[in-house]
Amino acid sequence: MVEKFADYDYIISQVQFIKLGNLAIVSIPGEPFSNPVLKIKAGSKYLYTAIVSYGNDYIRYFPDVNSFKKQTYESLTSPFNNNTVEKLYKIVSKLLQKE
Repeated sequence: MVEKFADYDYIISQVQFIKLGNLAIVSIPGEPFSNPVLKIKAGSKYLYTAIVSYGNDYIRYFPDVNSFKKQTYESLTSPFNNNTVEKLYKIVSKLLQKE
């Protein structure tokens, strides 16, 4: 799979945000690790925040920094580098601050 993305500088996909009262639903196009998801939830201003993996796309794993350090299967097969999950966190956090 990594070879499939090897010639790309970027991948086009989308993150979705739905607000239903005190519930925020964030749809991510792949599989984030649990620590980044918990960090996203902790920073949400909503009473309830749900993170949906594989939302409308599957662009593989979003490994965290520790996974890259340990060279886990997910980090080795992911098309992303070790700072991608931080970029994803910033995008999602910005969405979760909207009214």
